[in-house]
Amino acid sequence: MAHSRKVPSVLLSGPFRGSEVCRAGLLTRDQLRNRRWRRLLTDVYVSADLPDTPELRLRAVRLAAPPGAVASGATAAWLYGA
Repeated sequence: MAHSRKVPSVLLSGPFRGSEVCRAGLLTRDQLRNRRWRRLLTDVYVSADLPDTPELRLRAVRLAAPPGAVASGATAAWLYGA
């Protein structure tokens, strides 16, 4: 029987960088390829149990965007509640 480690709750609540989680020893690259996780962007993953919402996607983009990145147009309007 395979040994199953408990997954930290922080990984179940929102997007995370796969490289950071692997570096911290919480998951392996092979584990990230499991159906338990869904890749949203390059190196950004989320629990497959979480619904795909605009807010979740925005949180994922914030993780992947370079420092100083800005939003414009319809995205900026959405962020300001328009």
